[in-house]
Amino acid sequence: MKMKKTTFAAALSIVLFAASCGNRERAAEKPAVATAPAPAAPAVSAPLPDGRTLAERLTAEAESRPAGALRAEAVAAALQNAGVGVRPLKQVLASAIGARFCMAAPAESGLGVAVCEFASDAEAARGLAYSRQTFDRLIPNRNLLRNHATVLTLTRPADSQLLDEQSTRAAQAFAAL
Repeated sequence: MKMKKTTFAAALSIVLFAASCGNRERAAEKPAVATAPAPAAPAVSAPLPDGRTLAERLTAEAESRPAGALRAEAVAAALQNAGVGVRPLKQVLASAIGARFCMAAPAESGLGVAVCEFASDAEAARGLAYSRQTFDRLIPNRNLLRNHATVLTLTRPADSQLLDEQSTRAAQAFAAL
């Protein structure tokens, strides 16, 4: 169980920069797979380079969710229906990969799930390409999928038949939306 939490926390902190900033336990963990340390998560009240706090950026992202993308909640519901028990999604920083809104959570099996909504298909394609170019070498066992303006990232903490099956079911459910 500790390996699952450690790997998922590492993936989120690297992929979404500060996704675990509100969770002191996760913020203190070091990424198990990164070749360089992940950036320290900023405090919620500390200003970011654009002058806004993380809380202000998350609020702005939540208020500007794109109309044409599949909603993260709908993706999570489809995964649940496919037998991939996703825990409640929590908002994470989307601008790190050029998305308008992102949510993430681990599945009960330990599969990491992140859903990002983009303003257009083209922006989603660019965000997916950027994520692959930037993070594929740092985070093994990732599968990125795009369904129009929405990108689903599945991260397996370790190779196992159960997680491979869960990842396949999740990918099929996402493609069917």
